[in-house]
Amino acid sequence: MKHTIEDIVDNQKKFKDNIYDWFVNNYESMYKSLKAIDSDDEFVIKQKEKLSKKMKKSFFLDRANRFFLLCDNEINKNRNRKFYIFWDETNEEAEFYRYK
Repeated sequence: MKHTIEDIVDNQKKFKDNIYDWFVNNYESMYKSLKAIDSDDEFVIKQKEKLSKKMKKSFFLDRANRFFLLCDNEINKNRNRKFYIFWDETNEEAEFYRYK
């Protein structure tokens, strides 16, 4: 789907709370799934611990901000240069798109 810069900014302003809620819910779901992994395999246990530490360490809403074009009504200097996030009203979820 092709979005204009104006479409992206309008969508991100209008659905900012929805996008943040989507990030929080997906983060919590991923973390619960990770915790639910039960294995005796040493490699799996180490990878699970490694990923768990990374997830605890990173503040996921800071990561969400990287996909917003504007931050406090100014161009977001820390934004991801390849992808942006757009709220899909039909499916009620955030979707990632590549800038074209």
